[in-house]
Amino acid sequence: MQIIALIILYVSNFISCNILQSDSNTLSSICDNILSSLQILNKNQVLRLINREKCRNYELLGEKILNLSDKSQNYCYRGVQFLFCNLRYQPYESNFNCEHIKDKFIKIMKTCSYHTPNALEKNCSSINSENLTIFDALEFCRTNYVTLNGEKQTQFEPVEHEYCSKIVESFNLCQYVSRRLNLRNYCIDGGFQNYCTHYIKEVRDGTYEAMCKNFVLPFVFSKLMEDPESLKPSVCAKADENISSSLLNLRDQLMFKSKSFFDAFQSEFAYKKWVQDLESRLDGMVIDLRDLINQSNLCFQYLNYPHRFFYAYDNVVIGEFAKAKEIVDRIYNNFNQLSHLPQEIVQLINHIDSVINMDKAIKEANIHFRDLYTLISSGSHYYFSLRRDRTLQNNMMVMESNLNRISLFLPNNIAHIKQKINAGTPFEANLGKASMLHQRANDFKNIASLLEAQLTALYKIMAKSKDSNFIRSLDLT
Repeated sequence: MQIIALIILYVSNFISCNILQSDSNTLSSICDNILSSLQILNKNQVLRLINREKCRNYELLGEKILNLSDKSQNYCYRGVQFLFCNLRYQPYESNFNCEHIKDKFIKIMKTCSYHTPNALEKNCSSINSENLTIFDALEFCRTNYVTLNGEKQTQFEPVEHEYCSKIVESFNLCQYVSRRLNLRNYCIDGGFQNYCTHYIKEVRDGTYEAMCKNFVLPFVFSKLMEDPESLKPSVCAKADENISSSLLNLRDQLMFKSKSFFDAFQSEFAYKKWVQDLESRLDGMVIDLRDLINQSNLCFQYLNYPHRFFYAYDNVVIGEFAKAKEIVDRIYNNFNQLSHLPQEIVQLINHIDSVINMDKAIKEANIHFRDLYTLISSGSHYYFSLRRDRTLQNNMMVMESNLNRISLFLPNNIAHIKQKINAGTPFEANLGKASMLHQRANDFKNIASLLEAQLTALYKIMAKSKDSNFIRSLDLT
């Protein structure tokens, strides 16, 4: 009942906020803004502000759901949420000399804020030395200068004062951020470098901030921490579906882990039943993989027919083909994890969620390749072209090679897993660990409950709460 009350409270709070009240507050537009900000900011510095260990299994949960459940200490993104949910980086066109002005600005600020032994003379008026803010932009640009040993005096020319003042405005707001991050020199040491291409603007929109902190920021950063290269604009195109899919996948992983621990350490009978269920899933995965290879080969062969050598496909096919590759990449990554599962039975159970991930990805790929074949064979999405799409060809080769490798080695991997889980019950061998592992199973179940609450709120916002394709019931009480 506690989790039901939490869901009702969480959902009612969000619905009363009139979420999605404007076009700029859609999940996709907020996602686009965060990705744009990541292109501007220093990703490595930003990632250092996140405690990844604390994020484990909580990476998709928003601030509000964790506050309501007294787990605010597990919110991963408090150190970066102001950067991405309260600030926007608005592009502007500067003149050709702006970078030169910016270099002067950084040199003067560094000389005035650091102990610089080779500074022969300097004027550092209008600078607050404690927080490195500039309280009079025009005075700073008109009067400040530095002379370093062996160099000419660095100062701003009268024609440079306008752009200097714009840089000062962005720098001051950047320093406001640096104080919140407790990084005094963040803005002059490369945290923000785009003074000549973007203004920093503060966003004062409670709806935007709530959507960002509770749904979009966790989704984007979970992808960033998993694989920075996979973070492409396409993840924002259908942000509502992608966010809900990520939440569902993590929820199901944790419930699978929880059930595995409960079954493995509850009794010998329960463990044997869990082994049977897992073996059935593994056998079904091999069958689904054969279907996938047949279905994908149909697509590859169709695209490689000689008389289609001068065909090129439109953006609809290219987009769906890119999604197919992304799914196959996921299958291959999970296959590699499956190939390196721990030998010790308790650790093996703890990492067995790679099975559920791979099983889901194979099923998803089967559906996608069937739809893709229908699309490319319809005759409506190609045109004559003398240029062969090399990217398409290369991606086909990579996918075909990876799927064949999986098909070759997966039966051996599955046989190894079956051998390990049938070698003896952890209930008998690790009775002393039962209490600890029972607590871990409860932890997984509780986090899955929070993910369920977040999903329910998201579905209400998306106005899809009655869609059976989205809602899949779980007994979380």
